[in-house]
Amino acid sequence: MLFKQVEPTKRSRHMTIQRFDPRPRYHQLADILRRKIRIGELPPGSQLPTETDLCQTYRSSRGTVRLALGVLRNEGLIQSEQGRGSFVRDKRPIHYDANQLGSRSERVRSGSDSFTTMVERQGVHDTRQDVTCEILTADDEIAAFLGLEEDLQVLVRRRVMWVNNTPSMIGDSYYPLSFVQNSRLPDPADIPEGDDQELEDVGHVAARYHDQITIRMPHPEESAILEIPPGVPIARVVRTSYESDATPCETYIQILPGDRYILDYDIANN
Repeated sequence: MLFKQVEPTKRSRHMTIQRFDPRPRYHQLADILRRKIRIGELPPGSQLPTETDLCQTYRSSRGTVRLALGVLRNEGLIQSEQGRGSFVRDKRPIHYDANQLGSRSERVRSGSDSFTTMVERQGVHDTRQDVTCEILTADDEIAAFLGLEEDLQVLVRRRVMWVNNTPSMIGDSYYPLSFVQNSRLPDPADIPEGDDQELEDVGHVAARYHDQITIRMPHPEESAILEIPPGVPIARVVRTSYESDATPCETYIQILPGDRYILDYDIANN
């Protein structure tokens, strides 16, 4: 009887550690686990096999397994909890709708700040903000964005946005102090209708925005505040608001972890 030789499937070849693969074994194991995460075999929130099980399944040493898991942690794909094991991170990102953020019509319709409205539209209702305020002298960057002369003071309203009990975004708004002294903005108390509405109420209405986006690795302080795992970059979005006469009235600096957001822009082809 003749037996037909069956070529191993592409899936099976890529789901085992190859003896003649020149890459280190831990890189191969990281590739296998990464692929299982991406195809949904290990879905968000699921627990990875124990180190012992991985050693037995892939005939690898504990050192190899730990190095592979370290690669995945550095990529932000998994998180490890002391005494519990490693879990696939829930990576359902928030769609950051840049056109909606700051939209007057959306703000008036919802009666709430634009970030909360944007997140709630995506089915998330557990949100809050930690707010602090400070008056300081504008540094060179902020002075340039706001078109200020040297040594002029600004109000900075600092926020940490929380989504599902997780620190999700840093948002710092800078205003020329003379614009907001008679407003509620210097008070760190929450403004339910939003800071943009308060700025309008004291006579400074944004007519257009200019965004500047930088992708970089987070600073240590940003990683600590936002609980960003190793290997995850951030987007630094600087939005400057201009009144109809081209006077800058606010610069809003946002720090968005790269594994938690998708930036959406809708640009008209005029």
